Amino acid sequence: MFFCKQLIIAAAGIILLSACAHKARIHLTDEITAPLLPISAAAVKTEEEYRHKMRVAYILEGREYNREFISALKLSPTKITTVALTTFVRLFTIEYSPAGISCETSPLLALPEGFIPEYILFDIQLIYYPADILNEFLPRGVKVIEKIEGALRSRYVCHGDDCFIKIVYKSGGSFSFTNELRKYSYTAERLP
Repeated sequence: MFFCKQLIIAAAGIILLSACAHKARIHLTDEITAPLLPISAAAVKTEEEYRHKMRVAYILEGREYNREFISALKLSPTKITTVALTTFVRLFTIEYSPAGISCETSPLLALPEGFIPEYILFDIQLIYYPADILNEFLPRGVKVIEKIEGALRSRYVCHGDDCFIKIVYKSGGSFSFTNELRKYSYTAERLP
């Protein structure tokens, strides 16, 4: 019974994060803030796999939430696949290929209308695709800016002078991600 409660709490965190991402808007449109880029062999030259322990913080209807889960990600020149897991259960799998987007959820979990796989895929592209590829496909006026200060590398997504996404890459493949428009952030600790 305790495990079921933990599973439901973790699943609700992911669902609410996606719902929050869908509801929180400023003046920028989805075409600017989440334009899903085409799958690109130029962006991912070889197959890469990542596993992270994710700590997610988000605000929904004025209330702050914090959740943890494991993320497994596989990037290739022809496909992006991401899986969100709790200790024992797969919460969802999202796959993006030239054929389109598929999203499978756990039979124990019904995702709300506000769950938008494109937002998750766009975050993945912002984190892992090279800045020059991103800038080639982002809408006019939106750009990715990278800064390197000593050993610290940061990436910003800006519309004009307004930067609304910040990614800070840390040693060992870990990173933090903040989306000011949609009021969520997460840290990802790379797992072996």
